[in-house]
Amino acid sequence: MWLEARTTAAQREVIHKVAGEAFAFAQTTFKDAGGVHKMHEALQYASLRLTEQGIVYRLRSYKQQLRRHI
Repeated sequence: MWLEARTTAAQREVIHKVAGEAFAFAQTTFKDAGGVHKMHEALQYASLRLTEQGIVYRLRSYKQQLRRHI
């Protein structure tokens, strides 16, 4: 899989944790919004948090991680 080939185990753990946080953030903060809007907000959250930790990768990969929490 793309993610395993390009990240360390520690990075994948952080990515998984942030994806869960992003999902929870979008679900609670935007509970009346539609699914597309929630996904966009979750992706923004995840991108910001991961970039702060030096983990930057493709948007498609963020979506894959977030979908695991749906």
